[in-house]
Amino acid sequence: MEIPHSGYRAAPLRAAAAAALLTALGVDRETVMRDYPAANQCRAKEAGAILAPLSPHGVAVLRPVLEARPEFLNASFAEVADRYGTFGNYLRKGPGLDDRALTGLRKTMLTE
Repeated sequence: MEIPHSGYRAAPLRAAAAAALLTALGVDRETVMRDYPAANQCRAKEAGAILAPLSPHGVAVLRPVLEARPEFLNASFAEVADRYGTFGNYLRKGPGLDDRALTGLRKTMLTE
């Protein structure tokens, strides 16, 4: 089975990365969770093009990989909580962001 080439392959990862960035910026989890599935609407045309030539089985297998599903993001947050306790600890111990880096990120990305 060959999947038509597109930039779509990284799209669900980008949605999860955006959710992590929003969380790092201080956006509350309820808002992040509410906005996360909206990424699917932005990519509906591309997803349709990828899924169109596939068999029903192929669609069933591939669709979850192409979608930003809340249960995937919940699983990511749960993994962060299990490994690091808090998202703040994750930012410091995972990617290694210190207070200075986080403050700079927030100053750069947020407006007052």
